[in-house]
Amino acid sequence: PTLTAKCVAKKTNKEQRCSNVEETRFGQREGACDSEYESFRKYIVASLSLDWKKKKDVEQSPAYLFIRDFQLSNLEISDIFRRLLENLDGDKSSFIGIPARKAVCSRM
Repeated sequence: PTLTAKCVAKKTNKEQRCSNVEETRFGQREGACDSEYESFRKYIVASLSLDWKKKKDVEQSPAYLFIRDFQLSNLEISDIFRRLLENLDGDKSSFIGIPARKAVCSRM
């Protein structure tokens, strides 16, 4: 199944995957979706952090603190990209403008 919040909620947890009972270990069919993709957010923040810490206090941008503390799950990021592709109406050459805005704003 496609990665959705409902499917993620049905996935087996660590204890269930280690169960001696086969049905418990394999989990429910509804929880058999793909795993979340690794977000590049932490890499971006780590890179920005190095530059930000090199600057004097008066030169440090408060935008870094916002980006560092901003929380958006990998599932939400995947959903935004899925919505973006749906909003392109077949024209995949334009990832900016109205389609991108609609995809992001639908999650906020």
